Amino acid sequence: MFMALQRKDPNLARCAEEAQSRLGMFTELHDLHKDDLGVYFAFKTAIPDGDHFTHLWYCLMEHRDQTFFGEHFELPPGLEDHKTIYVSPGQIEDWMINDHGILYGGLTIRYQRSKLPENQKASFDEYSGIREYKEWA
Repeated sequence: MFMALQRKDPNLARCAEEAQSRLGMFTELHDLHKDDLGVYFAFKTAIPDGDHFTHLWYCLMEHRDQTFFGEHFELPPGLEDHKTIYVSPGQIEDWMINDHGILYGGLTIRYQRSKLPENQKASFDEYSGIREYKEWA
């Protein structure tokens, strides 16, 4: 499910700042729970797409030495060459942990959802695999 958002939206900038400020928590929780198949870790980054950028979520496969390795599961047409990616921490715009349907982080997901009409939120949640949105610990 792709949604176009304004590049200069100040709310997106705040989401990225908050995600960056808690990136250490994300990596610590990944180290503790990466073997639990019911817990999904992902990060969002910008991918060059011609003269523009597409902001995509990648499943966090591994992180070490200031590098995050991710795999994508649903690439838009034309971006097939970006199935796997290595990024530095500064390139991460957002991160999320989906723990058996409970979302932690995912600030841009929460923002996107807030822009939807009420009658579309349930289908967004179903598609995203989210049944509950938790606040930061």
